[in-house]
Amino acid sequence: MDETLLHSKFHKLDGSEEKCDAGIREDANGVLEFNILISNRPGQPPAMRLNVKLRTHLEEALSYLSTMFEICVFTAGEQDYADTILNFIDEDRSIIKHRLYR
Repeated sequence: MDETLLHSKFHKLDGSEEKCDAGIREDANGVLEFNILISNRPGQPPAMRLNVKLRTHLEEALSYLSTMFEICVFTAGEQDYADTILNFIDEDRSIIKHRLYR
């Protein structure tokens, strides 16, 4: 998943940031990206922001490939990290049939 379908980068929050943008948007180069806020403990304010940039034409490629193949995504990351990102890409799990984690 990482560095193949998308690129993600963690940013430590210092409290000076304004509200984090929600939802998927296009950056200046036309690349789709979104942010995820991450808390160290449930009920605590977010300590990190994960910025995720999707590969150009990812959605079209996955949709096309899913007509011929069962799509399986592997990540060395943990399940909560991967599921959060993959739910943005394929919310109803109609394209990516299998998810494999660390």
